[in-house]
Amino acid sequence: MSNKNDLYQKALDFLANREHSSYELVHKLSKKFPDDFDIIQNVIAELKERNYLSDQRFSCYVINYRSNKGYGPIWINSYLKSKGIDDETISKAFDEVELNWDDIILSVHKKKFGQSNLANYVDKAKAMSFLQARGFSNDQIYNLYKLD
Repeated sequence: MSNKNDLYQKALDFLANREHSSYELVHKLSKKFPDDFDIIQNVIAELKERNYLSDQRFSCYVINYRSNKGYGPIWINSYLKSKGIDDETISKAFDEVELNWDDIILSVHKKKFGQSNLANYVDKAKAMSFLQARGFSNDQIYNLYKLD
């Protein structure tokens, strides 16, 4: 049985490196302190109360970071859900961040395929598949290529 101060300090160490979701932090602390689930829950509650831990802030961080890496909203949404973030928090975070997804998909396309307009159907299909795998919606992809 560990004491609360050890758990609290370890949680702060994790948060000092980067934002975490509550789910992630519980998981990491449970691996380090497997017999202290009740203390972990108390530490998480205290961190939230002090605003050291925020699923909303984590979600905004992920949206900004992953969109800058060329990922679309579908991929980011799925990633956030895998980190234990609920739909309402994800929706609020997307509203708060306010990204221009048309600019982002254009940038991703140019980085991967250059200035080419991909007149060849096979090349265009490969590009569309790539963008879909990156988490962009069909509407965003069709808008990029002006397909209807």
